[in-house]
Amino acid sequence: MANGARQEEAFSISFNGPAFDGHDIPAAALAQSLLALDGLSRRAAEAAYGKSASIDVKVKAGFRPGSFLIDLIVEHPEETVYVTAAAVTILGGVIQLARWAFGKKVSVQEPAAEQNNVVVKNEAGLTCIVNQSVVKLYMSSRTQSQLSRLTQPLDMEGAESITIQGDGEQGESQTISWDERRFFNQEDGVVITDNEREVLLEVIGPMLNGSSTNWRFCESDDADSVLVFSANVEDEAFWTK
Repeated sequence: MANGARQEEAFSISFNGPAFDGHDIPAAALAQSLLALDGLSRRAAEAAYGKSASIDVKVKAGFRPGSFLIDLIVEHPEETVYVTAAAVTILGGVIQLARWAFGKKVSVQEPAAEQNNVVVKNEAGLTCIVNQSVVKLYMSSRTQSQLSRLTQPLDMEGAESITIQGDGEQGESQTISWDERRFFNQEDGVVITDNEREVLLEVIGPMLNGSSTNWRFCESDDADSVLVFSANVEDEAFWTK
């Protein structure tokens, strides 16, 4: 990319257990999981490299049934990019935090002595130090949904675990076992697509009690096409205004 920076990260995901030893894995469960992984990877890369980065995720079959290789390609308009943590590291940190927090939200206590880290507390009263980008990504309702769909194949009979492995011998590894699925399960429906786009919306039903859930919006491309729907407002900048 001219006058810019290009960064590539690679990792793999493996679905482990007798349920994945053959070549007839149910397409619905696998598609939901890989779609969620695509969304999580893009958002982890955005957290690492900034929203101005162009992110491409490529998936190809691995060397055994149930394994896939992921290439994460990031192009940034700036020649020098300051990164507090790699995207794969942030993704692994989100999984680790979800396990430590038992799938529940955490509360930020104070900045940690280490730069870009914060002290968080889980519902059991335990505290730990976590990268602030990991915490911000984990606390999003969208992340909770994507983690739920990522681990959905663990509901299959004969499924034992899912492993995300960083590239190379020194790559970080996170394994989610079938009995840890309860920390990630959000009872979501089927998601057809997980793309993002920018649109102009009209607020037709604000929650005047300060709630961030069930706001009513209207999207209209022309006089003959009007879409009315409910959604949650997760924009932190919006709530500080």
